Amino acid sequence: VGFTILSRFVPTFDYGRQALYFEPARRPTPIPRNRSGLSFEKNEPGAFDVVRVKPGSAAAVAGIVAGDRIVAINGKDAADLSAADFVEVVTQAPGTAVRLRLVHAGAARELTLTLKPP
Repeated sequence: VGFTILSRFVPTFDYGRQALYFEPARRPTPIPRNRSGLSFEKNEPGAFDVVRVKPGSAAAVAGIVAGDRIVAINGKDAADLSAADFVEVVTQAPGTAVRLRLVHAGAARELTLTLKPP
């Protein structure tokens, strides 16, 4: 169960009974849209691994492919960023330019990704 589901509930932890209760939230947390078209994981401190690129997305247009490793975002090393930091970047408004430094098969390159509506 991920954020998409959990964001719709208010959890109550009952430590004495070792139970967790979920009450539907009156106003569910809005989930920001990923405008990059990237699915990624942070498997080690120094890089975000690109797992999937949605066809026709901003990432696909920029030439990013699964297997690329993102080592810097907007001039900041990936080691200094969390996955939540990267999500904050890719959910900005359409038209936002994101500078990326990528490594693929040992070759480094830099590009600018322009976020698009999902």
